[in-house]
Amino acid sequence: MKYLVTMFLLSVCQLGLAETPMLTADESIPIPKVAFDAKGDLVAGTAADTAAKLTAGADDTILMADSGQSTGLKWVAAGTPSTQAFGDSAVVGTADTFTRGDHKHAMPADPVTAHAAASDPHTGYVLESLLDAKGDLISASADNTPAILTVGTNGKVLSADSAETTGLKWVDVGDVPSGDIVQIGSGEGSIRVPGLKGLGNRTGVGSSAGSVSTEYSSGSSGLTWSPTSPTTEDIDSTYPDHLYLAWGATGSAESLGLKAFAPGAATAFDVRILVSSVVKASDGNSAGIGLIVTSSGDTSRLLVQVNPQARAGATVTAFTYAAGAYTQRGSTHTEIGFSPAYLRLSRDGSNNCQMWWSPNGRMWVSISTLSFTFTPASIGYRLSESGTTTLQAAVDFLRSDV
Repeated sequence: MKYLVTMFLLSVCQLGLAETPMLTADESIPIPKVAFDAKGDLVAGTAADTAAKLTAGADDTILMADSGQSTGLKWVAAGTPSTQAFGDSAVVGTADTFTRGDHKHAMPADPVTAHAAASDPHTGYVLESLLDAKGDLISASADNTPAILTVGTNGKVLSADSAETTGLKWVDVGDVPSGDIVQIGSGEGSIRVPGLKGLGNRTGVGSSAGSVSTEYSSGSSGLTWSPTSPTTEDIDSTYPDHLYLAWGATGSAESLGLKAFAPGAATAFDVRILVSSVVKASDGNSAGIGLIVTSSGDTSRLLVQVNPQARAGATVTAFTYAAGAYTQRGSTHTEIGFSPAYLRLSRDGSNNCQMWWSPNGRMWVSISTLSFTFTPASIGYRLSESGTTTLQAAVDFLRSDV
């Protein structure tokens, strides 16, 4: 009987052991429940045929592989996204964190508004806020210093003026300052003709006060004529606002009408006239009016001259004068057509001289360039004729150092 009881108890114990198996490499045997201590515990391998428990992580952490951990796993918390700056490149990242699907990256505070409000967000750029009204112009008062010129009143034109803050100012059309324009009339009905405007602050033609421009309107021409005077010298009535000359002599002759001009022995100069009209009374004889610069005693001369022709407009020729004789320089220019004609003589800072003519006072045709050494003493006009003829000419101006 005792034997039977003992055998029964052993059978019961064997049955209990079978219901609580131990960890084993046999895949058919389940993992023992005694290996779990709390909700969320995980079993992970630590090596071949070896397991270990990984306790649950904190709320909202996620499981991440990490070969440095004994189980090869770890729980990680969410990280805060970094603040990006404009221009940053994309980066995968290396931190053991994660971001949620509804995460946001921080941005620079109100970048557009902050940029626009900056006093000078782009050095070297001009701000739109400098402009306050229609017609405002952006100019400069100094290097890298913008300045605003407000619009002028209706009908005014823009003119350069170094005395102004911006170097510019609005002026009436009839108030165009010194430059390369001849103004006829004033206001909106005025006519602006390409020409040459004398500058009154340079030494040259005129009085000791430094006047360099002879603009014919009334009174005397200020010319001294030799050896003979014109038959008519009128700058008031015959041809208004011009120097009108009528001159005739018997036989080949010339007459010089001069005034003082002394820029110096080798000083640069630039002198010009505008012959508005020139005619001669006889077809069989030659005549001309020219711009001339002479030395003391008229022994050395530079001359450029327009010569009216009977039925073919006019020609232009250039000469030097030395040892009592004229020598033509360059060719005779026949393309001038009918007058008017601008005539010009210039010299650089040495003794290099040039003779010119122009149909409009802007585009100049060089007749001749040469080295000619002399010291100017006078400037003015040369009237010439051969045979018996009468020359009639009207000159707009005589100007120097334009």
